Amino acid sequence: MGLRISATAVAEAELCDAIKIVQYHAAEALRLVGAGRNDPHLALAQKVLDWAQTLSNDVISLTDIYQMGPQAVRNASIARATAKILEDHGWFIRVQRGAVVGGVHRREAWRVVRG
Repeated sequence: MGLRISATAVAEAELCDAIKIVQYHAAEALRLVGAGRNDPHLALAQKVLDWAQTLSNDVISLTDIYQMGPQAVRNASIARATAKILEDHGWFIRVQRGAVVGGVHRREAWRVVRG
């Protein structure tokens, strides 16, 4: 019942097609394995978003994020990188030229998208 192969040679075109199929399936396997992993940067961004959406103010500053946000974000560089992720995903909208937040003008500020 098994497949019997009696070929003694494989043409170059068929070999190239077989290589393309193997490359496709290998790439898909890598994609699926990667899809099952949690990216720690995205997880942190989700925590910041969850926190930001609980605030009464629609605009937050970089300082707000690293001073009052989740414990894992306690310096400007991590806060900035996290805000960039949220900006790239459409959850934060950068306020050009900054904004007054808590009575202080902040150069780096974002409008938080809700819902």
